[in-house]
Amino acid sequence: DMQSLIEECSCKSADITLDKPGDFSSTACATNTPAIVSEGVLALDGTQPASWPASGFCRVYANRALPEQSNYELSADLFNVRANGQPNTGHLGIFYNAADIQNFEFVYLRQHSSGSCYQTGRVINGALNWDGSKTAACANGVPPGGAWYNMKVAVDGAKVHVYRDNVLLVTIDRRLPIRGSGGVLVAN
Repeated sequence: DMQSLIEECSCKSADITLDKPGDFSSTACATNTPAIVSEGVLALDGTQPASWPASGFCRVYANRALPEQSNYELSADLFNVRANGQPNTGHLGIFYNAADIQNFEFVYLRQHSSGSCYQTGRVINGALNWDGSKTAACANGVPPGGAWYNMKVAVDGAKVHVYRDNVLLVTIDRRLPIRGSGGVLVAN
């Protein structure tokens, strides 16, 4: 049932102000442009009429990148509204090293799976690519549904450090060239 895969999140970042539609681009969302709930807070609607993972991600890409291709951090505060009708289910996260909205690395968290709490991967030319991806339990447990939490990636040369609420979840190999750009995503 395609309607059983309803996912929504609200996302905010102190680092990038997303006050108006020109500040970001979005794709594959149920509505063409995420609603701006209040200054710097976006609501993503990942209710595309398809099934995960074939339907990919609803994603928002900040139309601003760091001027240098050097080490950087990208973080976002996330709030899972609901998926499958409940707040403790979902796949929301951040993407980084984005050449554009169709080519990037990502990490998302699962509110419903303690054994595979995080998942890494890439999107290449708009298609999911799981080659070299990682999944495992989160050191600080599954993220809460119906509450804000912070996700951060620190791109450091050939390595990427992934954090939730300042707790290191995993260090992985960087798979794409360093690009100081990215955004937030939720599974459709």
